Amino acid sequence: MDKRVNANYEIIVSVPTGKLNEIVIGHNPDAAAPYVCWYCHNGSDYNTGIYCQYYRDALDALAERIKTNYDWLPRYF
Repeated sequence: MDKRVNANYEIIVSVPTGKLNEIVIGHNPDAAAPYVCWYCHNGSDYNTGIYCQYYRDALDALAERIKTNYDWLPRYF
């Protein structure tokens, strides 16, 4: 798989939330806030970032976004 980058952040985690949507975590070790959690549409439209100092905080942001947008998640059963 090709490396995905947005605004100098490499996408390191991706959780699909529908056919064209996902919630992602990006990492840039040189940034003031090295982690970000974004909504992403169509693999390239990133928005509403939560910038974090620590990976754990970015995971917490991702988990909160999953909880608050539960209806976006694909149904498998």
